[in-house]
Amino acid sequence: MKQLDEANDDLARLEASLPVLLTMDETAGVLRISRSLAYQLAGDYERSGGLVGLPVIRFGTCLRVPRWALIELLRTGRVVNLYPRRAGIRAVRPVTR
Repeated sequence: MKQLDEANDDLARLEASLPVLLTMDETAGVLRISRSLAYQLAGDYERSGGLVGLPVIRFGTCLRVPRWALIELLRTGRVVNLYPRRAGIRAVRPVTR
């Protein structure tokens, strides 16, 4: 139980230190993965419609990772779908190249 409390404290400190939207480089650093793997996971996320990969928001050619979605991924391992389908509303799909 003590280890779980310490892990939650570590995540809370990490969350407080991060910007609201992270660049791919910042995200790769937090996850301790390569920049190219972060982009690959972001591409997987966009291609799957938000079902798998690294949750990202696209601003033109820029990709950003919402802090809360990254923390959710770290806490639970769950990928947050930022493209939910709602009744009568069509989800906005990212532009693929």
